[in-house]
Amino acid sequence: MRITETDVDDDADFARFHRVYAAANSEGRPYAATWPLRELRAAYRSPSSAHQRRAYQGIVDGRVVAVGELELPLRDNTKLAELDCGVAPEHRRRGYGRAMARHLRAEALGQGRRLAGCWVFGGRLDDAGALTARSPGSHFCAAIGLSERNTDVHRVLDLPVAGDLLDRLAAEAAPHHACYELIGWRDPCPAEHVAAYCRLKEAMVAEAPTGDLELQPERWDERRVREVEAELVAMGRTRHVVAAVAADGSIVAHNEVLHAEYDPGRLWNWDTLVLPGHRGHRLGLALKVANLQWLQPQHPDGRELHTLNAVQNAPMIAVNDQLGFRAVEVVGEWQGELAAMTAMTA
Repeated sequence: MRITETDVDDDADFARFHRVYAAANSEGRPYAATWPLRELRAAYRSPSSAHQRRAYQGIVDGRVVAVGELELPLRDNTKLAELDCGVAPEHRRRGYGRAMARHLRAEALGQGRRLAGCWVFGGRLDDAGALTARSPGSHFCAAIGLSERNTDVHRVLDLPVAGDLLDRLAAEAAPHHACYELIGWRDPCPAEHVAAYCRLKEAMVAEAPTGDLELQPERWDERRVREVEAELVAMGRTRHVVAAVAADGSIVAHNEVLHAEYDPGRLWNWDTLVLPGHRGHRLGLALKVANLQWLQPQHPDGRELHTLNAVQNAPMIAVNDQLGFRAVEVVGEWQGELAAMTAMTA
């Protein structure tokens, strides 16, 4: 298999990459979070001071049979390389995935990285939410020397959520957060809130359950915020943020939901965070309810809201259960030393 780097500025070359990416990512996953062509292309073309993205194609007899992605953090976690391999379903079990993993490992080592990371989707659940089968990606990661360091569950909420349910949940939560004000904005973040928003983004890695993952705190400033906003605009995504303001004027919690123009019907819950010292006031529930009340009338095309929760994040899972989310697949966060992958990918 011949491996080439995708020219992300060439529409035809990127389309060839995306066809295999989409087929590999969606196989056997009815709720796959597969980025549409226009979204993924915009993400690769958007400038960023926080990370560098590279895309690769494995070619056999003139056809793309495998793809690989390499993401290199630039501001923090600079020893980490995020890897992803995908093989077209009709070309699996021929060693193409291992060959791509070897290539990505070599590229990451060449950039001075020590640690490999990978998200693996597709663990199957029964109706009771119990794991019934690990995904092919999990078996692949174990075979090349990575280990699962944290486990999440992908949940989906059918939209629209009934207005009377949202009203009832909001009323039940209100007495518990009476000393907080809820505010909201749609990107871009207002200038007066950027510094506080950066603190919340930095707190996500420190405060969200991450199991045994080896991660450093992220570094956020206005430049990074504005770069992400510009990337989301290019991708056709609209971000709605609802935040809680404490009595001293500080922003202490937030919830983000994204609407995707090029992925009709699907919305995505990104961060939900309440800072320590402000928990126990039902702010997580209040923020999620308020965001749904705000965005549902604006996006009547929404059919599903997707989110991920670490299995140990009982408080957020309880909030999602109240709203009616259901579990659809298990997601593993895998890591391992790049050097330890040598024999297993040879």
